[in-house]
Amino acid sequence: MTLGRALTSLEILRTICQFSDSSDDLKLLYVSRAFFAATIPFIWNNLRGVENLLELIPGVACGSTDEEPEVLNITPSPSSTQIIMWTQLFVSPTLVEISVVPLTPHQQGFLSCLEASALAKHINAVCPNLRFLSLFPDKEEAVEYRNRPCDAQALLYEFWNSSFPRQLESMESLTELCTTTAVLMPIGPARFIRLPDLKNLAIYPTPFTFALEKIAPESPFPALTKFSLNWAPHTLPVDVWRLPIFTNVTSVTLSFVTQPRDGIDGWSSSLVSIICDKSPRLIALYIDFDFEKKYDSVDLSSRPVIKPMQQVPLQTLELVSAHIEESSETGRLIPAIWSYLTVLKLPDNATNIEELALFSELPVLEHLVVELSLSTPPSEQTPVSSEGRNSSFNTLQSSSKVDISGDFYEIAQRLLDMWPKIRHVLWTDSAKTKPKVASQSSSKALAIGLNRTINMLRELSETKLRLSQAYGPDALKMFQ
Repeated sequence: MTLGRALTSLEILRTICQFSDSSDDLKLLYVSRAFFAATIPFIWNNLRGVENLLELIPGVACGSTDEEPEVLNITPSPSSTQIIMWTQLFVSPTLVEISVVPLTPHQQGFLSCLEASALAKHINAVCPNLRFLSLFPDKEEAVEYRNRPCDAQALLYEFWNSSFPRQLESMESLTELCTTTAVLMPIGPARFIRLPDLKNLAIYPTPFTFALEKIAPESPFPALTKFSLNWAPHTLPVDVWRLPIFTNVTSVTLSFVTQPRDGIDGWSSSLVSIICDKSPRLIALYIDFDFEKKYDSVDLSSRPVIKPMQQVPLQTLELVSAHIEESSETGRLIPAIWSYLTVLKLPDNATNIEELALFSELPVLEHLVVELSLSTPPSEQTPVSSEGRNSSFNTLQSSSKVDISGDFYEIAQRLLDMWPKIRHVLWTDSAKTKPKVASQSSSKALAIGLNRTINMLRELSETKLRLSQAYGPDALKMFQ
């Protein structure tokens, strides 16, 4: 191919990479698609660290072993043509993961069912060992086809709409799938998609109305253990949980972009009830009641909201945009309802040192996240019983920077009275940052002082116990 032909081709690409050094700038402005496609096999087969080269291309990220590419990640683009082009160019037989990142809620999708079906067919033909696929056929134009009279275009749309699930069904090695509610719909008069080895399914809503006229007689995903429903309207779970796919599910993740105008207690209790009823093996549950932070925090103090959780062996629970009143009836029932919990996250639950006593009654809890405020406990307070104290708890974490004030000794002693094995207090700047030891906070001196006091008092208590066991109670007189 000559340079002149490359520069005048109708398939000329936009700028695919740009980099500079101290001497001059080098810009590769135009490359013909045909030429670039021809070089891809050479890049995969002959260049080590190929993911570093591909990171120069906007919207494309890859990962590989020393010898073979394994991961392809395509970020959202306003052009579905670019998404399809980059995916087709970079797919390789050794890929085990292909991800097209979803857009944010309420945005128009970038792939129609037609385009997604064609792309899935290409991926299926090239990648025999694919284990993870993220692809979203939710472009608005597809709705227009469905609303039109029954003509050739409408029939073509219906054909491809069912073809996308059929292509997924042919991916025999697939264990993780991230897509839209289209995958849950029938693909024929009496046909449903079946993925026998699928373990993790993440679903996003589409602009189409999700209406189940028929339901599969048995689970189309018999190996499914993890299920996510993301950015959903509050009405969607009622239909989705009619499907026979939740019996073996052990982990459920939900996030909502709407809430009912009235009856929030009834809706939230019904939601929790249906989840626990359909998934008797549930051990991990995450619910964000307000993904876009448009509503008030949901009050979980009503007994029917969390009571159904008692019937499942929950070990990890995170409830975002929700809170519990300590003095409520539910608060008093928490130790029995959450008796299996090892991790509890209530990032929007404002909690002071007195209110922590509620959570100290959870028998096997190891990690607690709340919106934390620590100050000197009152002199007149209910003593913590030494019998049956939780000896597994080690981490108290705040969902924001810890508000610390007062006597560190009294604060640390109170925390150790509740949790004898507590190690430290952590804080998190935001949901997007990793938790840090409190000694790294802006109030560094305060945080260092608190955690050092906790460690000193814990070690002193452990030393006293060892001396008492070895030499009897008289050995403790030296500490008086």
